[in-house]
Amino acid sequence: QMAEAGSRKDDFKLGAVLCAGISIGYLLHRWISKSAEKPPKKNLVSVALGPELDEKEKMKNCPELVVAVGSTNPCKVQACEIAFNHSFEGYHIYAKPYKVKSGVSDQPMSDEETKKGAKNRAYRAYIASKERKENVDYAVGLEGGLNDNGEGCLESHAWMCIYVPKSDKYSFSRSATFILPPEVEKLVRGGMELGDADDKVFNRNESGKGSGTVGQLTKGLIPRMEYYRHPLVLAIIPVANESLYPGYFKR
Repeated sequence: QMAEAGSRKDDFKLGAVLCAGISIGYLLHRWISKSAEKPPKKNLVSVALGPELDEKEKMKNCPELVVAVGSTNPCKVQACEIAFNHSFEGYHIYAKPYKVKSGVSDQPMSDEETKKGAKNRAYRAYIASKERKENVDYAVGLEGGLNDNGEGCLESHAWMCIYVPKSDKYSFSRSATFILPPEVEKLVRGGMELGDADDKVFNRNESGKGSGTVGQLTKGLIPRMEYYRHPLVLAIIPVANESLYPGYFKR
């Protein structure tokens, strides 16, 4: 009987050990599974700046497209950068400003003169880049001007020009127009530039580098940068879609 009791005790101990082993194994399995499900810990900085860092990583792998801008006006440079970014997806756009002369009067007073100023700015920006030994893919000229609408009023408009060096060709587009207020028109007809007339009438400073006259008159709905961006996108159409314009941009 004593031998039988000892044997039972040994069996009980063995069973307890086996149960404990099974329990430990189960708990270990659960812990490993849970650990595998948990995402790796992230640095607090990377969590806060996640989208921005991801965007920067994407940009590292994008080819660069350099655009020479025939102006140092921040409004015009920004318009170029945004327009090219929209039209050339997958490229890192670098809009590089160059201080060049338009070759026309400070305040163009006709459609033809304004278009000529835009063309001059585009080509001269390209020449300036060559002189500095800086390679550019495109060169852009933006020129704002005025014209008589045939009814005794002055209209404001702008011409966009894109120069394509590889083909020595140009692409143009013109903005919409709007009539100047009589008080502004009087100052302009008297020899004052539109930007200066705007500053005087609306009591502002350097409006040409900000929202411009169009921004003032549209109550901020169409600031000067946006006013330039739309015709720029239109001028870019044949440039960004060369396959649809066979031979146009070939020498």
